Amino acid sequence: MGKISCQEVELAIPLDEEGIQVNFCKNPSCQNFGVKPNIYYGKKNKGRSPSHLIDPLYKRVGTNGTSLHCKACNTSTTLKSNIAVSEEVQRLSPSKPQDLASISLSCPTPSCENHNLPVSSSSKLYQKFGTTNSGSARYRCKSCKKTFTDSKRTRKHRRPEINKQFLLHLVNKSPVNRTCEILDISPDTYYRKLDWLYEQAKGFACERESKFLSGLKQERLYLCTDRQVHISNWTHRKDKQNCEFHAVGTACNTSSYVFGWDFNFDPNLQPTSVEGDARAIGDPEKSKPLRRYARLWLKQDYEEAIETPSEEPKIAQNSFLSDAVRCQYQSENHRDDIESVEYINDEVKLPDNGMLVHNEYTMYGHFFNLNKLLSNVEKVRFFLDQDSGIKNAMFSAFHDRIVNRTADAFYVKTQKSYNNDEKDKALRDAKYRFYLFSNIKYDSADFVTRKEILRQMMAESFLSPKVFKGVQEQWFESPQVTKAEPEKMIAYLTDFKDYDTEHLANLHLMASLHAIDRFFMVSRRRVNFFERSIASGSNMRRIWHAYSPYKPENYIKCAEIFRLFYNYCLLGRDKKTPAMRLGVAKGAVDLEKIIYY
Repeated sequence: MGKISCQEVELAIPLDEEGIQVNFCKNPSCQNFGVKPNIYYGKKNKGRSPSHLIDPLYKRVGTNGTSLHCKACNTSTTLKSNIAVSEEVQRLSPSKPQDLASISLSCPTPSCENHNLPVSSSSKLYQKFGTTNSGSARYRCKSCKKTFTDSKRTRKHRRPEINKQFLLHLVNKSPVNRTCEILDISPDTYYRKLDWLYEQAKGFACERESKFLSGLKQERLYLCTDRQVHISNWTHRKDKQNCEFHAVGTACNTSSYVFGWDFNFDPNLQPTSVEGDARAIGDPEKSKPLRRYARLWLKQDYEEAIETPSEEPKIAQNSFLSDAVRCQYQSENHRDDIESVEYINDEVKLPDNGMLVHNEYTMYGHFFNLNKLLSNVEKVRFFLDQDSGIKNAMFSAFHDRIVNRTADAFYVKTQKSYNNDEKDKALRDAKYRFYLFSNIKYDSADFVTRKEILRQMMAESFLSPKVFKGVQEQWFESPQVTKAEPEKMIAYLTDFKDYDTEHLANLHLMASLHAIDRFFMVSRRRVNFFERSIASGSNMRRIWHAYSPYKPENYIKCAEIFRLFYNYCLLGRDKKTPAMRLGVAKGAVDLEKIIYY
């Protein structure tokens, strides 16, 4: 900086936080990929910046300088807050088992400003208030004077014999009222048991995954990542607005193990407290990437989004897959932030309790945690749904491994609009193309012959790539189709031109979103809260869906319980669980080991 004081310059990009810096060129073929810009940009309100402060690699562009433009490859990315990314990494990281009990111990009054603010966070919010007859510590909230105790763990269950049945009902799509009727419990007891089981599941998953996955040593892992949208029910008849949440998940294509399923909702924050603090420090007036609460949807952000509502891309039924790819690119180019996928209008609202997180920050947190978890895996290949937010989050978390050639990424786009008859026709057409290419019937070819012919067909596809205006990725049609993915197009995102044609063809043939899409499908079929309503798309926003939860935090609780059940307890046709296939479990885990962890 020389003789120029820090007061004379302005920040060009957000400062690093906990070793995290996500603002750099996201083009893997560019020399600036993963290279940080200068922190300081130039003098405040003093005209042109001194030449020695001008960044030779980047410049800020866009409204209020919220984008970073690479001078080498002429691509731009939206600036993000590293503090926000770090906060999401911490929120989504598995908690230590000994810390779990105190995390959810907070004021139980939904309207209280301390609701969901844990006792362990500050002694100023609560005071000790004696003990219960069973010896449990009792606390009193200083704001609303409500007394409460840690009944989730310390109190004995009056009917512990129904705990296993409760879990089985939860993962076998029994509605809340039917579960209460069968087990003869009240709705309050139902949700208390759900809270308690969630804590047990977190403790079990933390111990298992920190012990086995952190030490997981494999040569290759082939992972797929996709998103889901979930809508909670409105709570007031006069205010028929739903809350919309995005969940990002990653699964292993070979074992089906689900490494993470994360929602863009933080139940441990209260809107009134955060909004008040944000106004006090002038957060709304700051550039978005430089805000203290950049990761959260504040009321001002919501109101601004309402004034300029965005629309979801509409794709004609049974259109060509290339049209869907083109439509996605066009939709992203029309956004102010290509990584933001929330479609806000006056039919959705912010949650009353807890706070909605900007979806792109949840994706950043998701991938940074994956990078820690998979540090001992020699090579990781990601097959990503076509989404700039997912791609940039993966590039930010794995950029060192991408440069070192121990991580790769592919876009995968599949046809999801076909009905059963259309899927059967697509399979017949694929087998006919196989026959025309090789003069061998698909069903009569053995595994080795079939794989070799498909590899040759994939290599031939490289000669006729599909390109789209203003896009650097090249897309290729895959001859490897299944009923779950009757049509498929693939784009290699981290192509350093260091793989031969045969290797590239093999990687493209392995590209699939099936593992995570199947997990999402099974979750909808087995857990009430995740079931879709009859209608879909924009119409779904105004439809009352009887199975959706009123409280968004129940999505997070059920998601972690079901992810654990799916990974360690649910047997497939091969009589193995995903954890057994991955090599981190010797057999299916008994439900009692989770319930009574």
